[in-house]
Amino acid sequence: MNMKNKQVTVLLLLCLLAAIPALAQDGTVMKLSLSQAKQLALENNANVVNAGLDVEAAKKKVWETTAIGLPQLNAQSNYQNIFEVPEMSLGYYVDWTHMLDEGIPVTAQSVLENTLKADPIALGVQENITTNFTASQLIFSGEYLVGLQASRVYKDVTAHSLTKTRNEISETTANAYVLVLIAEESKKLMAETLKNIEKLAEETKAYYQEGFVEETDADQMTITVTTIKNSLSNMERQIELAYYMLKMQLGVNFDETVELTENLSDLLNLSDIGTVINTEFNIYSNPDYKLVETQESLMRLDYKRTKSTTLPTVAAFYQHTHQSENPEFNFTPVNVFGISVDIPLFASGQRFVQIQQAKIALDQATNMKNYAAQGLTLQMAEARNELKTSFDNYENDKENMQLSKKIYDRTVIKYQEGISSSLDLTQVHNQYLEIQGKYFQSIMNLMNAKNKVIRLAGKS
Repeated sequence: MNMKNKQVTVLLLLCLLAAIPALAQDGTVMKLSLSQAKQLALENNANVVNAGLDVEAAKKKVWETTAIGLPQLNAQSNYQNIFEVPEMSLGYYVDWTHMLDEGIPVTAQSVLENTLKADPIALGVQENITTNFTASQLIFSGEYLVGLQASRVYKDVTAHSLTKTRNEISETTANAYVLVLIAEESKKLMAETLKNIEKLAEETKAYYQEGFVEETDADQMTITVTTIKNSLSNMERQIELAYYMLKMQLGVNFDETVELTENLSDLLNLSDIGTVINTEFNIYSNPDYKLVETQESLMRLDYKRTKSTTLPTVAAFYQHTHQSENPEFNFTPVNVFGISVDIPLFASGQRFVQIQQAKIALDQATNMKNYAAQGLTLQMAEARNELKTSFDNYENDKENMQLSKKIYDRTVIKYQEGISSSLDLTQVHNQYLEIQGKYFQSIMNLMNAKNKVIRLAGKS
């Protein structure tokens, strides 16, 4: 190794050693924004990967169909062993040459004496290997031409299906991302509430021991603390399930540690919500419509294929035959060229009714395409209305959340001052938790409705 190569090797080793700490540090936690989570899901999700493989398989199918009309070359070799080779006898013959050479007079007796039995001729050989080389070329076939078009349309079907799957996975990933954020935020608020309630419970217990409050107040606060702890434990389990759902969409192992870098305030962009509501809906860019439209194209091609069965099929072939042992009498041609023409003449009306059935299937596909267009337009209108309603509910629940927090904080102060009872505080606290739950649910509904509109608009 020369000095230059050594320097390059040392430099690569230093770069690798410098990268190891970063890899070890970053490999422990997977930090993801919403856009990064979507991108990761579009790369690793099993449904997206399989849809992509369907596209690749469709491309191979196009070539498979194309190859049917290209030259074909086949070889076939057969070995045969004839236990008893058949023979052909030519009967008897007169050896005139012998008679003439000997100067024997031609008499009946001499003819009889010089009549000999001919040797039999073997009609074949005992062992032989026959090899056939056959080249064929399809010249014309209506079914082949239509089938070639259909295979290309089928490739479009898989491409539209891939787009549809990508949009759906993008939507479900966004929903799962928001669900984790909501669960985390709910847990955070619940933990803060528990901390405050535990402090009040300790103060109430001390007041009771000093005789300033009744035992009922202390017990009531203990019950409230226990209830919040149970809710907090349940929320932790819900968070774990929410992370599992997100990881499943991302296509990563459940033992991977995922950290979300965005929060609810980042995602609750009100101007963005307004933009989504006013998103232009182009039915022709919707992957669901493209799928039914392509299905109609397939039915139209099937109709053409069925009609093409009434056309002749023309093919040419060439065959070369080689035998390892040639018999004395060999009637097998060595080289053969031919053209075959298959002309459908009469099928008792079978082809006619098949064409009619294909036309009915095409009409059904056209009707389904028009119905799907109406259905998707209706879905978009419903999704927009749902988004508007969810936005209004979010605004109301947000205001109610703020008012409920004020009521709760005031009740805590009144309780500490001895104006309100522990029962009043518990009731106000339960109301606060209920409104808080409705608030987080309205956020979930709002984000789900937003993501649905984005998906129907053909975006990811």
